[in-house]
Amino acid sequence: MILWGIISGAFAFVQTEWHFYTLRFLLGAAEAGFYPGVILYLTYWFPAVRRARVVALFICAIPLSGLIGGPLSGYILATFHTAGGLHGWQWLFLIEALPSLILGIVILFCLDDNPAKAAWLTGAEKNLIETDIRGDLPQPAGHGRLSHGVSGIVALLSIIAFCQAIGQYGLSFWLPTLIAQAGVQGPLAIGLFSAIPFGVAIVCMLLTARSSDRRNERRWHLVVPFVVGAIGLATSTFFAGNVTAALLALCVAAGGCYTVTALFWILPPLFLSGVEAAAGIAIINSIGAIAGFVSPFAVGWIRETTHSTNGGMWATSAFMILGALLTMLMPPWKGGRR
Repeated sequence: MILWGIISGAFAFVQTEWHFYTLRFLLGAAEAGFYPGVILYLTYWFPAVRRARVVALFICAIPLSGLIGGPLSGYILATFHTAGGLHGWQWLFLIEALPSLILGIVILFCLDDNPAKAAWLTGAEKNLIETDIRGDLPQPAGHGRLSHGVSGIVALLSIIAFCQAIGQYGLSFWLPTLIAQAGVQGPLAIGLFSAIPFGVAIVCMLLTARSSDRRNERRWHLVVPFVVGAIGLATSTFFAGNVTAALLALCVAAGGCYTVTALFWILPPLFLSGVEAAAGIAIINSIGAIAGFVSPFAVGWIRETTHSTNGGMWATSAFMILGALLTMLMPPWKGGRR
């Protein structure tokens, strides 16, 4: 997170294409361990039966950052332009890099590695947490190497992760453009309207995760949001010039896409534990992260070719449907329902 903040702030001083490419590569390297690290970290503290709500709370940071960051970004662009001799976009990078940098330092002093090292827990509480977690984890099968059967599951989960990331990146990257196409003008107004789908996404994620934990059902709680997200993305293309209808479709898309992200990341720990979990989650996240390049590039290419984002959104919807179908192929897991 510390490197993430420093590199992100350095974007304010980009002057050439290669400056941008170099920093973007370094930013990807800096952030690569964060997401799988947190997912793995949560398995040390929470048993599977409660994990959907916990992961959803963590994933809520993504739409919450959009909820706050959309209007904030619009405000910075509109207000700080030419301040101190810098453009608004430069201030955007400098200001929005600060939270990662500050929290990265705070975490060094405030976050315990696991329950056994938490001074704020009693001995009985530590034993209770560790017993709950041992009771629902699959048995580790190797020393850093994935067994043949587990490799197949990791491969399937990786493709599903790619599909969910295509949906998430497709929505978050192009949301301002889609809102502008609906008829909203000006960076501040676009930022304010962009906050609405993110707010809807937070509510959908928390309610779906709560339902998933209460019913101890994972498959359909992931499949349905996949389909809902696909429908929202596809239908948003039919409402250019109609702000209300387009915003409603984008709210449906955001609710589906971000709920998929939250519910997906409770699946890998159901099949993996120990060193397999560390290696497997890293592999799954790495494959999924490729969507961060593929989605914006592909949608941008389609937009330049067709002079419309419609084809890109339809392609993104198709990947969401593929993710739903692949989720149906997942084998049963301990405590899971088919």
